[in-house]
Amino acid sequence: MVKKETEAAKRARMLLRVSSDQQLEADGDLKVQRQIVFEYIQQNENWIFDGKEYFEGGVSGYKNSVEERDALQEAYKDARNKEYDILVVYKDDRIGRRMWDIGGYVMALKSLGVDIYTVKDGCISPETNDIMGQMMLALRYGNAQKSSSDTGMRVKDTAQKLVAGGKFMGGKAPYGYILENSGKLSNHGRLLKKLVICPYEAEIVKYIYHLSLNMEFGSLKIAKILNANEKYRQLAPKRQNWQGGTITSILTNPVYSGRVAYKRRERINGVYRTLKSKDRIIANEPNETIRIIDDATWNRVQEKRALRAGRYTKKLEDQNVTVISRNDGMLSLIDILYCGYCSCKMVNGSKYNYWTIKSTGERRKSKTPIYKCNQQWQGIPHDTSNQFRADKVDLIVFKVLSGYIENLQENEDIFRLINQKRNEEQRKRNLN
Repeated sequence: MVKKETEAAKRARMLLRVSSDQQLEADGDLKVQRQIVFEYIQQNENWIFDGKEYFEGGVSGYKNSVEERDALQEAYKDARNKEYDILVVYKDDRIGRRMWDIGGYVMALKSLGVDIYTVKDGCISPETNDIMGQMMLALRYGNAQKSSSDTGMRVKDTAQKLVAGGKFMGGKAPYGYILENSGKLSNHGRLLKKLVICPYEAEIVKYIYHLSLNMEFGSLKIAKILNANEKYRQLAPKRQNWQGGTITSILTNPVYSGRVAYKRRERINGVYRTLKSKDRIIANEPNETIRIIDDATWNRVQEKRALRAGRYTKKLEDQNVTVISRNDGMLSLIDILYCGYCSCKMVNGSKYNYWTIKSTGERRKSKTPIYKCNQQWQGIPHDTSNQFRADKVDLIVFKVLSGYIENLQENEDIFRLINQKRNEEQRKRNLN
């Protein structure tokens, strides 16, 4: 039945969110949400669904802020453009589970004339002058945030126990493995998967460990060796070039010794950080069906990497070395300087030079700021240099800019022409 549009009719849209990729792939939860929300809109005679829905798949309403969620940003932009009046969701937690973040978002939409309704609770948008209603809104999402936090802790505790017992907890397969159906179902009825060794990738993993253990090469050197071989380069993860960070991950992941691990990385302030080995949860016993590297090789690689790291640290930091220049902060052309070979942004770097004063025997070092291509630094081959001294590059760029500015100042009409061009562009934007 199609409802007739009247003067009092309000334009309604729906927001759908599933928090896991499994829900997205199965599509069951999504279909149920869509049907329930659509029927709820149909029950309100003065609402008209304009056909647009905002969708989020595999997005956490607890871990992700409003600024990080494209669907919420799009809904806010459309509200600012007065495109709709009602936003409908299945439950309030579909909007999110962060107390101050989501409460502020609900009130921001309210200020633009958009009310949020849930199938379970009706309108959750208090009036802008309703202080008690806003306090209840904060309490609503405070409870949701606490519930997610408590659930997260229970899941982590359970996962730690399962991993300690050797159980693979899901996620993407590490390099050297593929995922196959295990034939078992989870408590939620989803088919569980297991790790299976990928033979040709496993051979490359063994080669990486050989280069680290017997040749004592670092991650960047190993990446360069693999990229220089066409066969190995084509077998890189995602069929892209090998990078130093990928090699480090392979050399430090205990799964290759047959032991699954948990908490190798942790999200801190929205950024994932690699945790130290002592903070990780590792299976007590190896699973021989997924072992690629024997225990002796694994342990010796870890020991040698630690020794090399300590040796370099002492060489640079712990010895009696006087630093006579510093490179603190960000260089002038960061974010606007790009590698001419691969178009990657140049990043901040330093080059060290060492010498000894003959008369006193004092060791010194200088620290020269440089721009470096991060892709080549990670082991991706380039035909050109990967680093440039900042003092030379900055001098050239600023000299050219200085000459350009002087020419602008000598031309009396230039500023009038710039203003004229700016006004023309503004008129075009207004017409559009």
